[in-house]
Amino acid sequence: MVIFLMKIESSFCSNRICFDNLLLSDVSSQYHKWINDNEVTRFTSIFGKTTEKDLFNYVKKNLNSDNAILLKMQMIDNNYLHFGNFRVSEINLINKSCDLALLIGEKKLWGKGLGGEAIKIITNFIYHKYSIKYFFSFININNLASIKIFKKNNFIETDSKIVKYFKKNTTSKNSKVLYKFID
Repeated sequence: MVIFLMKIESSFCSNRICFDNLLLSDVSSQYHKWINDNEVTRFTSIFGKTTEKDLFNYVKKNLNSDNAILLKMQMIDNNYLHFGNFRVSEINLINKSCDLALLIGEKKLWGKGLGGEAIKIITNFIYHKYSIKYFFSFININNLASIKIFKKNNFIETDSKIVKYFKKNTTSKNSKVLYKFID
């Protein structure tokens, strides 16, 4: 059995954002600050204090994954400032599906359209690189901004039947599942 690690070979960019593998060297005090900011993480599954060692282990786990890619997002016109992360996980090359999640840690960049732009670029990249056709995002029902940007990118709310077909377990009552199919 051949297992290959999911990583991108080289960075890729839009007009405003560059994406690259999040490396252990990217575990910085700034990244650590975001993860411990309750406003930044209030709609995530991150609870309590996260140490730099916890972050280091999380990044290491993703770097060694055979079904996930953890990318850093950097602002081109701001000296390549690392402003957030985008995670593509549960990549299944057989049923051509994956899960998407993003976090914009730099609050001064909220509301600038970067999340929507990132979703568009990543879904296109993953579709072309891995022939993934089914994209899912499990979003906290109170995270209206995230729901809105996924819907702007042609994701629709789906029912548990579709989720059960692709996933072993379903989402919690506190999540909406948004789904996109590209043919």
